Formats: sequence, C-alpha cells, structure tokens
Amino acid sequence: MLPIRAEAVVAVRNERLDALTTRFAAATRAFAAPLLGKLFGDTTPGQFVRKGLRV
Repeated sequence: MLPIRAEAVVAVRNERLDALTTRFAAATRAFAAPLLGKLFGDTTPGQFVRKGLRV
C-alpha cells in the first residue's frame, strides 16, 4: 500500500504546483504579457515547470 500512498502524495503536490503556475501565468498575462513569452518561450508556465520536474 505504500506505493499507492506515495503516488497520491505526488498527485496532490502536482495539482498544487499546477494551480500555482496557472495563477502565476494569469497574473503575468494581466500585468506584463510580453514578459511571459520571454520567460517561458512557446510553452505555458505549467508545462515549463512540469518538464523540469517530471523527467
């Protein structure tokens, strides 16, 4: 049962991270839209973060 619990913890953390990056992207779009493209290129902030963490 331990692997299932570990997967649940990872899933919850991933959801929190996704929510945080979504809020960050929305705030960046609202205040400095050109900055979003410079920071993350063609990807969304959530995809950018997940790519680095889930390799």
